[in-house]
Amino acid sequence: MAVAAVVAFHWTRGAWAVFVLAGAGIIGFAVPWTRDAAATDESGMFVVGLLLLLAGGGLGLTLLLALTNAVTSRRQSRRNR
Repeated sequence: MAVAAVVAFHWTRGAWAVFVLAGAGIIGFAVPWTRDAAATDESGMFVVGLLLLLAGGGLGLTLLLALTNAVTSRRQSRRNR
């Protein structure tokens, strides 16, 4: 998921892409995960797992893509000198 987000970031570019791609990536993972977890969980605790997945995965992907954006911007500014 992280590699796909970084590759997609290189196609879209821009600071706004960090948040859009992180949101799309985590939702794309969370929906199938929730369907599977809800089908096998009798206690209802999958909702807690979903909230933690959304928060942690969203934050992690956002940080990864922000770092990718910073590195890419720095490389491009060095090439343009």
